Amino acid sequence: MDFTLFINSRDVRDHHRRIGYEYNACEAAWLVYHSQEALDRDRRAGWMWIIENMPDMKWDCVDEDHPLANASVHETLKELMETECDEESLKKLFEGMRFDFPLPFKEGDVVCLTCDGQPRKPIAVTGEDMSSLIDAEYYRE
Repeated sequence: MDFTLFINSRDVRDHHRRIGYEYNACEAAWLVYHSQEALDRDRRAGWMWIIENMPDMKWDCVDEDHPLANASVHETLKELMETECDEESLKKLFEGMRFDFPLPFKEGDVVCLTCDGQPRKPIAVTGEDMSSLIDAEYYRE
């Protein structure tokens, strides 16, 4: 499955395709959840594909006090699909996850972050925590 389709930023999506980035089960599950374009059926299909085709693992992207610490990705996704969680519950479950996705941006680049699909004011990339730039795109006037 092409998990880059679940990435909100076209620049990050294109970068991952260009470098051939391969996602682990945690990363893929989070991308499926985080996609602004994915419908419920897309989310279910993505999570089912992860269960059926990717090696299971623990949620290594969370702190030890997170509800998913030491839980199986496969089992968690199965439970989520069986219980039909609302968006607020999913948000609580997936918040606090940290990933080190490769990004095309470097210090000094000007990017726009999006919120609910709407671009925000341009910002300059600093060398600080760039993980929040997964949804950013290069600023285009």
